[in-house]
Amino acid sequence: MNVKFPDHAWARLVSIAEKREMSVSDLLVEAAEDLLGAPRRERKRLAPIEPTKVAELHSQGLSDRRIALVLDASEGGVRYRRIQLGLPANGRKDITNV
Repeated sequence: MNVKFPDHAWARLVSIAEKREMSVSDLLVEAAEDLLGAPRRERKRLAPIEPTKVAELHSQGLSDRRIALVLDASEGGVRYRRIQLGLPANGRKDITNV
């Protein structure tokens, strides 16, 4: 399903999701369940993302998505940590043997 959000709303959703170290889609599902009065699902709590690991993998040219896969973390959480570290996003030059 495709849902269009105004840029300002999308930016807020991304920011909230990153702070909670979850994906925007999980955040939206959680919000919809709250709105509908559905019982809360247990959400897997991810381990804190170590800044040194993010910096090390970033220096190897990995994207946020690849770093998240290696660290078993959310992509949003990795992006949030990378931005905190002042690191630019890596392009699509990922190593494939991760």
